[in-house]
Amino acid sequence: MQISRGVMSGLTTTPMTQSSTAMAEIKNYILTKGLHPGDALPTESQLCTDLGVSRSSVREAVRTLVA
Repeated sequence: MQISRGVMSGLTTTPMTQSSTAMAEIKNYILTKGLHPGDALPTESQLCTDLGVSRSSVREAVRTLVA
């Protein structure tokens, strides 16, 4: 499974953090793939590679989505 970086549309007044960007991309992946509770995401390492962000950003994004 590979997540490709989506194009964020619209203007924002503040730049998004890496974890916010990762969270938006992971959420988009979940919605577009039709994942359900209990379905697996790509590995942390794969998410880092696909999204071009650090492990800590991916961990924070996943932690926020789980909450």
